[in-house]
Amino acid sequence: MKSTMHRIRKIIQLLLLSGVLFAFAMFQGGFVSWFLFYSVVPLLIYMLSIPFYPFNKWRVNRVLSSKYGQAGGSVLITITLERKIPFPLFYLVVEENSPTTLNYQDIGQEKYKYLNDQQFYVENRVFRKLLFPLFKRKLTVTFRVANLPRGQHSFHSINVQTGDPFGLISNQYVWEIEDSLVVYPAVRSLEWKQRMDSNEAGGQILSSYTIISKQMSYQVFESIFQEIGFPGLIGKQPLEKIQL
Repeated sequence: MKSTMHRIRKIIQLLLLSGVLFAFAMFQGGFVSWFLFYSVVPLLIYMLSIPFYPFNKWRVNRVLSSKYGQAGGSVLITITLERKIPFPLFYLVVEENSPTTLNYQDIGQEKYKYLNDQQFYVENRVFRKLLFPLFKRKLTVTFRVANLPRGQHSFHSINVQTGDPFGLISNQYVWEIEDSLVVYPAVRSLEWKQRMDSNEAGGQILSSYTIISKQMSYQVFESIFQEIGFPGLIGKQPLEKIQL
């Protein structure tokens, strides 16, 4: 509501300015006053057309370089904006409304140094870029999201804003576009050592394991969990959800 009233107030001010210039040219007369009036009229018409610019006719698309990632990794967000009518836009601010779940940054093993100061790796991320499209029909913006925290992150909307060169008139629009990014825990190499022992049948238990999560098969996980006393754990949840 406030933004609408502010826009109406700016339009009224521009109309009053146009009226003042026209009255000045009528009463003053002469080449200079009319030249001033006709020089300013195109700019005033352009400024009055900005609040009514049809952003809803644009085609906007968001593409993630990957729908899945690992904690501490990165992903690229590419936003493409297309329009049919090349109306001159002096500037355009494109903003990806970042979810609050991305405010936390996973900086790997370094985060354990700052357990008492969690603000060190908490940041309000802003993905915003300024463009000067003028008559371009297609625009592309790319954002890089680094130090991804684990969890599911949902992207909901893309915001754009434009205005005149003097900052008197502005117009903004929001597209509701849903996308999601799933970040799994980081994969690390683990080495598991167990001393030599014997069972009741006289056989020997394997002395050591070397566990690499990505390369470990379902059968290896099952045999290890059964041997260390967690039978049936594998069958109750998917392999990617097992965390060591």
